[in-house]
Amino acid sequence: MNVNVRIIQASAKLHRLADASVELTDSDGDSLVIADLRILQNKQGQIWVAMPSRSVSDSGRSFQYIPQIESNRQLQRKIEDAVLAAFEEWKQSQSTAGVRA
Repeated sequence: MNVNVRIIQASAKLHRLADASVELTDSDGDSLVIADLRILQNKQGQIWVAMPSRSVSDSGRSFQYIPQIESNRQLQRKIEDAVLAAFEEWKQSQSTAGVRA
């Protein structure tokens, strides 16, 4: 399975570092695009990738997040690694673009 990051872009939501989209391609050339991946940072400063999910109210103020896509751990790790590497490149290009302006 080949993982190709199609896009990394700034997010309109403040709690997200960026949004991403990936394309998964198998050896036959069949592909699947996953959009709405979120690049987040926890309170300890660790950057991580959240797969698409939807929130459901859990009676009141708490929410439960239901995954829209589930994969085995090996494929999820390939996706995360590809997205985080592309995010680092994108972040560098953004800071370089800001210097040129």
